[in-house]
Amino acid sequence: MKRCRMLLPAGALAALALFAGAARAGTFAGISIDDVYTDWAGVPEVILDPDDTTTGPDIATVQIANDNTYLYIRLHYHSADSFPTYLAIDNDSNTATGFNIFGLGIVGSEAGYADDFDFDQRAGFNIGTLKDPVRPTEPESGSASLSSFAESTDREMAIRLDTTFDPFVGPGDVFPTDTFRLLFYSLDSSFGQADITVPVQYTLAVPEPTSIIMVLLGAAAAMSVRREL
Repeated sequence: MKRCRMLLPAGALAALALFAGAARAGTFAGISIDDVYTDWAGVPEVILDPDDTTTGPDIATVQIANDNTYLYIRLHYHSADSFPTYLAIDNDSNTATGFNIFGLGIVGSEAGYADDFDFDQRAGFNIGTLKDPVRPTEPESGSASLSSFAESTDREMAIRLDTTFDPFVGPGDVFPTDTFRLLFYSLDSSFGQADITVPVQYTLAVPEPTSIIMVLLGAAAAMSVRREL
């Protein structure tokens, strides 16, 4: 009896190559915003920030993930804090557009969050609010879902990927493309810089096509067995 070899048909190889090419830099995961962080296991830390401030929240690590509906962010701090951490979203990865955080020229922020409070930054620090398309008539409807405000070393949030700018200020999507740049920072009591991370480029992930690949591999194996027996 000949040994059975797995021979992938040309069509299966092409399909596998297509799925491999669709792999993204992000992490696809569903996260519950509930102050329980076990569902972050396996999500890489995309920012490691030194212990370098005592005047405001001192960010230690950042994890980022997404599913088809939300962008998820977990912040871990060097010490427990309940004050806001700010998020800048450079949605076109262009430092020449949007608000220049602290004048450092490292991002041009089109949209911002102070914890779960949202604001439009396309032409200034805060020129308006964002809108959640599911609740477009509600004030502050672009607000993110946030874990509790209690003093803690961890905080997590979820932002809808279909969030838009307020059309009365100027229409547009907060996430017009799959790739954008994020920056995290905090303020001291005088509203100056307390802490700031390096910017991180994030590309939305897509789910792994596990079931489709298994079907293709199964069909290919069956064809190979029939040929060689």
